[in-house]
This record gives sequence, structure tokens and C-alpha cells, in this order.
Amino acid sequence: MFEYPCPDCFTTNALHDADCRFEGTERARIERAYVDVLSTILAETADGRISEADLRDRLSDRWGPLYDAVLGRLTAHHYLRETAEGLEPVAADTRMDEQEPTAPSLGLLWERGSVPGCHDNAIFALISWHELHGFDWAQTRERMLEWFDRTGTWARGGFEESSPAAVLSNKRHVHEKGYGWKEKAEMAASVVESSL
Repeated sequence: MFEYPCPDCFTTNALHDADCRFEGTERARIERAYVDVLSTILAETADGRISEADLRDRLSDRWGPLYDAVLGRLTAHHYLRETAEGLEPVAADTRMDEQEPTAPSLGLLWERGSVPGCHDNAIFALISWHELHGFDWAQTRERMLEWFDRTGTWARGGFEESSPAAVLSNKRHVHEKGYGWKEKAEMAASVVESSL
């Protein structure tokens, strides 16, 4: 389910982060920006693509920082992509395959892995990110098992569990409860940066 999160702090309710650019913006206005952008693009994809400039022009009476941020989020999170012909929607299965964390702390964890002393925070953050981006538990688990191997995280040791699958089984509640990732990712990334 796509919930139209705030394009800055990702909240799906009226409680924004203190430093959010859209603090105080009504939910209906945020949702309207998503609907305007998506419906305009989807209406065009039957006949062809729409360029970003044409999209801005079609919505010029409403376009502003919120619409810029919504378009940026939809592109960064692989709901839309820019091609030579213009913007186009990305199929759900393709989006899931291509999507990776891009926030600095999460990107570092995704690319370099974790080290003993921050495994709990790193895994918590990455599972939370996957849940936030629409990955179900089976998809999250599969991607995280690959992450343990690809990054060398499991080989670095420091786990009480007997396998990466056991670690993930113990963290499934993170996915089910839908916890946030930001604080845990920043704490883990600072340890990884100083260790690797």
C-alpha cells in the first residue's frame, strides 16, 4: 500500500520531524501533490511520456517546493524514472529490484555492511527502511541475507545467533511494527565509519 508520506521526513501522519521543511503542511495538501503528479504522468503514459518541464507546466498553478519534493521522492524511491522520452512509472517488481537506500547513513550501511558493536542498530535500520519502502517480510529477508554475504557482515562476527537467518528471525518484529530507521542508522554508520 502506498501511503503518500511527507517527502521530507517520511511521516504518514500529521507529526513531522522538528526540522522537516513541510512541518505544518496539511496531510490533504501532501496527498494532493502526490495525486496531481502521479495522475498527470499516468494520463500521459498511455500516449507517451511527459517531460519534467511539461509536468511542471501542466501543474504550474500549484507547483512549488512541495511538488518538487514529491517528484524527487517518487524518482529517488523508484516509483518514477526519467528516460530520454520523459518521466515514466516503474513497475512494482522492477522498483523492488532496483531500489537501494540512498540516505547517507543507510547508504553506507547498505554498501559497506556492519561491524561488531553496531550490528543491532544496523540491522534494525535496514529492516525498517525495507518496511517503509513497501518490501514485504519475504523480500526484506531475502535482500538482507544477500546483504550479510555481499558486505562481509557475517564474516566479521560478533553475533550470538548461529546464522544470518537466525539473526533476521529475531528482528522480524522490527518489520511488523514499522519502526523508523533514522536514529539507528546514524548511530550504526558512525561506528562503521570509524571501524572500516
